[in-house]
Amino acid sequence: MANIPDLSLPETAPSVARYRDQPSELLPAALYTLVDLPDDELRELQRICETGCIDTGSSPGDSVRIAPQPHFVGQPLRAVFDSHLQLADLHDNQYDPTYFIVAIEQNWRDRGVLLVALDDDDLECKVDSCRFKAEDSGLNVANLQISNMGWSELKENEPVDRSQSDADDENEGDGAGIYDDDAIDEEGNDSG
Repeated sequence: MANIPDLSLPETAPSVARYRDQPSELLPAALYTLVDLPDDELRELQRICETGCIDTGSSPGDSVRIAPQPHFVGQPLRAVFDSHLQLADLHDNQYDPTYFIVAIEQNWRDRGVLLVALDDDDLECKVDSCRFKAEDSGLNVANLQISNMGWSELKENEPVDRSQSDADDENEGDGAGIYDDDAIDEEGNDSG
């Protein structure tokens, strides 16, 4: 199993509560990486993350956009969290302040990406995260933004199928069994 970075996050993000009173805009989710991805691969990841949105008529960069400072190689997810809060303040109305996407493994095509939510369904600013296939992540953010799905419903219905065994991982590129429940918990933490 690849070395998974520290994916711990604070329980709450009270500073995002102020964004609830702002007019609702469909802002792009910021894209970050905790692993060493060359810029061309990061652009490819952005393209893949936006696939579902482009298919429904969005333009490139409207749904997922590489953050101004996207590389956090060797750092914990908390560093991305802190940077994202600053990004929301500094780049007002350019990035979604509540959701962001992070590549946490080199093999993001097969292992997916982490979608982080800074405000839960109960509007208590609870922080949560869940792994999704990269190609689903942008559309998942859009569905959350337009309240087509709530965070709890999305986590329940949309994460990649982790019920398959590691033996299924050998079926390269089929999308089945890309997670092993014994090795990666619901929040994407390496428990093995």
